Order: sequence, then structure tokens, then C-alpha cells
Amino acid sequence: MYKRLGRSSDRPYKAKAGKCSDLPANSLKSYKVTGYTAMPKRNEDDTLKGILKGVLAFAFEVTTTFSAYKKGVIRDKTCSGASNHAVAAVGYTPEYILVKNSWGSKWGDRGFVKFGRNHHGCNMHKFTAYPNLEGTFKSDNDVVDVPTVYDQDNENGPTDDPGPAPPCEDDKTWCSTDYCGLSYEKYCRKTCGLCEGGGDCPSGTVKCSDGVCRHTHMCP
Repeated sequence: MYKRLGRSSDRPYKAKAGKCSDLPANSLKSYKVTGYTAMPKRNEDDTLKGILKGVLAFAFEVTTTFSAYKKGVIRDKTCSGASNHAVAAVGYTPEYILVKNSWGSKWGDRGFVKFGRNHHGCNMHKFTAYPNLEGTFKSDNDVVDVPTVYDQDNENGPTDDPGPAPPCEDDKTWCSTDYCGLSYEKYCRKTCGLCEGGGDCPSGTVKCSDGVCRHTHMCP
């Protein structure tokens, strides 16, 4: 990871031996978003071309399989066709397209997910666009806005349908929140939010009634 970027004019070439010094101030320039350009062909080849332009936004369908993703390359076969979430594609390899989700670093592979190549990706190629940027000619020295670091790690190989988390169910039909906190709560794990492997959901998500962490509007 580079801490800062410089221009060639910041360190002019000198035809003599010497000691390299640090670059001066960050030479990154700030830009404003003036609109977006949608990729017209709506296929994987177009998606890759869009990523070469920069960060590519796209919409797709979040399923229980996707919500339970941890690592590896996912080729989800459980989607039905309704796009309901937007994320950012940031790079690709011959095996997968690397995507940054918005659910925090505790979700998935440190906040990222690898969508398998040569697969529909639950509509991921249908709605894609990159931002149109206009230079402001102002320096961008915001030290708070640091990049997210992701180290490529694909030793596990492709994984088709990693599958959802174990189902969270109540053991009794009479469960209600009236029993939470009492000795009966062991029978009412779903109702009382005590599913195995539970805990806090990633930032921006809530635990739905089926025990899966999703954005509020995605809960069944």
C-alpha cells in the first residue's frame, strides 16, 4: 500500500548519483462526481471493462447463501432474479471478481466477497455503472480517508454455494417474547434472539426473524 502518491515533477531527474528522498506532499487531487456511465452490454466482458475505468457499482440479488458467505469464490444458484442490493466491484482475476460490500469488515472475507467468473452472479452484470469525475484542481490531503487494504488470498479455490448458516428455529410452538429471560428461553432461541453463532450483525444490518443478518428492507 502506498501512503502517498507523487508526480514526476515533484522529484525531477538528475543525471548524477545521490540519495533518494521522500516525496513532498500528497499529489492526489480531489474530484467531484458529475454523473455516471452505465455499461451498455450487460455482460461479464462489459463488467470487466467497467472495472478498468475504476470502481464499478452494480446491483444484484442478496440471498441467504450470500448473507452467510465467509470466504472463497461464490457462485450462488439460489437467486430468483430480483436485484435488491448495491455494492462496488474493485478488481478481478481469471477466477473471480473482487467486490467490496457495505456491511463492515466483520462480514464475509474482511468485508469483501469473490464473485465467480463465467457466472450470472445473481444479476450482477445487469445494472453496472462507474462515476463520471470532474477535477477540482484542489489537493486531496485528507489523512482520515485511508484506503481499505485487501491481500489477495485464494488458496481455498472456488466454492460453489457455500450454503446458509444453520437454521435458527424455536423448539416449541408456544414461544413468545414473554418467555425471554426466563428458564424457557432455551426452547425459544429464535424468538429470543439466542441462535447458535449469533452475536452482533455487521454494521448497517439487523438480525431478521429467520436469524440471518441483512439490511432491514431485505428481511422476509
